[in-house]
Amino acid sequence: MEKEKKEAFFHELYQLDDESEEEDLSDADAILRRSKSTTKARANRNRPIRSSGPKHSLGRTISAPLSQISTPIGCQAVSTLVNTSFSSIMARKAQKDEVLDTPHDGSQPSKAKGSAKDNGKRKRGQSLALLPESQQIFKGLIFFFFPNNNVAPARGFRIRKAMEWGAVWAEEWKSTITHVIVDKNLCYKDLLWFLKLDALPPEAVLVNETYPSDCIIYRFLVNPNQHQYRITGHEEAQAIKDLPLDFDEDESPEGSFNFDESDEDHSEDEKKTKTKLKNSFNKSWQENFNRMAKQDGKGKSENPNARTIEVLQLMAEHYDRMHDHWRLTAYRRAIAALRKQSTKIISREEAFAIPFIGERLAKKVEEIVWTNRLKRLENANLEPNDEVFQLFLKIYGVGYAQATKWIDQGHRNIDDLLAKAQLTKNQKIGIEHFDDFQTRIPRAEMDRHDQYIRETCNKIDASIQFIIGGSYRRGAADSRDVDFIVTKPNCSIDVVRNIMLETMIPKLFDNEYLKVGLATTAKADGSKWHGASALPGTSIWRRIDFLFVPWEELGAALIYFTGNDIFNRSLRLLASKKGMRLNQRGLYKDVIRGKNRERITQGTLVEGKDEKRIFELLDVPWRPPHYRIY
Repeated sequence: MEKEKKEAFFHELYQLDDESEEEDLSDADAILRRSKSTTKARANRNRPIRSSGPKHSLGRTISAPLSQISTPIGCQAVSTLVNTSFSSIMARKAQKDEVLDTPHDGSQPSKAKGSAKDNGKRKRGQSLALLPESQQIFKGLIFFFFPNNNVAPARGFRIRKAMEWGAVWAEEWKSTITHVIVDKNLCYKDLLWFLKLDALPPEAVLVNETYPSDCIIYRFLVNPNQHQYRITGHEEAQAIKDLPLDFDEDESPEGSFNFDESDEDHSEDEKKTKTKLKNSFNKSWQENFNRMAKQDGKGKSENPNARTIEVLQLMAEHYDRMHDHWRLTAYRRAIAALRKQSTKIISREEAFAIPFIGERLAKKVEEIVWTNRLKRLENANLEPNDEVFQLFLKIYGVGYAQATKWIDQGHRNIDDLLAKAQLTKNQKIGIEHFDDFQTRIPRAEMDRHDQYIRETCNKIDASIQFIIGGSYRRGAADSRDVDFIVTKPNCSIDVVRNIMLETMIPKLFDNEYLKVGLATTAKADGSKWHGASALPGTSIWRRIDFLFVPWEELGAALIYFTGNDIFNRSLRLLASKKGMRLNQRGLYKDVIRGKNRERITQGTLVEGKDEKRIFELLDVPWRPPHYRIY
């Protein structure tokens, strides 16, 4: 009976219009939700020929300079506006009206009734020139402008255009506002003073006047976290994105321990529960490191919550591609929490009782369990080019900017790239060995790589040490690539690098184990060598990296290159709270920081060589690699 009730409940939800979905309207990185019929038709026309692995989504956001983006289809005059601020566009209002009123399909724009003179201020009885619903990129969003009036012609024009493209203009402040649009000559303090608030609610996206214009120009919601949309004086909580494992950074923001950044509009009871949990969390900081579960090395299918984790992981990858680092962290923490459960979590109540899973994520867990799907993920997949973006980004040597460029050039599949695109050497290798590089490496095969490297290199120098890091060291059942940490007792990085580049790597090429160097370093500098390898007797290429580490920094490097990333950020944040800093080179004390936590002094090195000693100095119980699944 319970099963039928649940299925009926979600069936009714799925019959609702997409815009009634309870998912965050404040997510300014959300993909433009087009009508399903139009989307399916375009998706079928543009479906890529070749793909591998599960289908993910990629929210299209603009991170490259606007001048690098080609002109959208059906908007021939827009290229003249790309590098022009919205304020300067106002000076050419008549021309701009013609350009921005042009529908995306190339049809003639509708005209506002009774508007002989359009100064952005809508007269009483004057109708808006609303675009077709499928083109309304701001549909479901509520805009609050500051100043919040249409007296100034330029601002009046911005307000009217936002409404024509689907936004609701909130003339008074309310909790449901999704975007706050601030004039460029005003600052964050001005806004707070006017609203009589201590801080802007976290669910409201804060951008300057340029943001709506750029969204209209590109016909989708661009990434609001870019520098050009920031408001003076607004401290944006984006530091998490500056802490990837392959970047030399040493601290995390306070916000990295937020419990569920995807949750919004919580009930009062839930807010009290969250506050209680957070207070308890802050009082017993170190205890969180005791609750980490052991990585058992089993495959994902053996976990009772495997399917739920799989769908949430797809959602996390979606937010990762959208550069929504708060929600990405929230989903990762929820996934890590579910992996620790010994029984299947089937209800929102059970999910919400788990640390780091908020009310909204708990609802999603229940939805996945009872329907085997997540409508939020399906909505994220509506953008026709998502699948193409995803495919291009999987190619070795291709980043977001390159994938964007190829999409704008009209390429839709790998055959297009091979026939028409200008490819680098690494990109050609990435395409040729696409399936190999996308296939996870079983642990047994990782063991064989480890054994081969040790046996081959020990014949040359028995003192040099090779340690596979990453998920392999954490005990995972499979890995993405083979990451060797390379060091030599009592030797500097120069010695390690010279041995590897002059002797070891050439020998591995001679033996035909190494196939190609993809990102090599000079003998005089650098700490990494990236390439591809294949075990003797096999034709499958695997990505392989050698990370050169001086002996005195081995402990810190082992922590850094073992992960996982949330565990690493947690340790770095803990060090920061203690007036210290931790990076891949060591733990430093007496670090002096200035305004906005800017580091003034580097501090004094306390420990770098001994991994366990670093834990001890941070007052954290020793956690073997198998337990670093935060």
